[in-house]
Amino acid sequence: MPALFGFTNSEFDAVERLISAERFSTYLGHAGGDKSKAFRLYIQNLRLSSSLFESIGGLEVALRNSVHITLTQAFRSDTWYDRVPFSWMHPETAALEKAKHQIRARKKQLVPGRVIAELTFGFWCGITRRQYSASLWIPHLHKAFPHQRLGRMEVQQSLNGIRELRNRIAHHECILHLDLAAEYAQIQETLRWICPITCSWFEAHSSFHSIWKSPLA
Repeated sequence: MPALFGFTNSEFDAVERLISAERFSTYLGHAGGDKSKAFRLYIQNLRLSSSLFESIGGLEVALRNSVHITLTQAFRSDTWYDRVPFSWMHPETAALEKAKHQIRARKKQLVPGRVIAELTFGFWCGITRRQYSASLWIPHLHKAFPHQRLGRMEVQQSLNGIRELRNRIAHHECILHLDLAAEYAQIQETLRWICPITCSWFEAHSSFHSIWKSPLA
């Protein structure tokens, strides 16, 4: 293999061993068996994953705060998650209990801001499920997406797709086989449903397109 990043072949063997042969084989497949290109693709995957994770993080913060503002007004309480006039399903109940437990474990006060920040992306996806349509989506939750007239299923599908991408990135999986430009566009579009100005701000500082369009080093 030609010299790459200033490393020798034996040094790259050490890197490959810790990446694992199974994981690295995915990149070798994308590189047509060219080991030098496979290492470059691995770094490209890291950079693209990082840039997409930043965008997803921006969406997640905007999403949870928009929902929090909307449901605080709807139920006249910033602890709306404890005061909704219906029973949460098991996944949402478990997410709330886990969030509160983690805050208590850090010996912090159980204030709404901490609970909202501790809840997972899965919780925010879960509250768009069909079982909450009549009790939550129709009367209140749709207002968290004020810049587009949307159906519950459209929001649910978008959030679940973004969550799946987020989980792939969080588990350090290869995402090069995905249509990443479309994935990025969906993240931005979902954020635009919440606030076009916030979307434009995040997009102006995103590194995704510069990495996506850049040739392999």
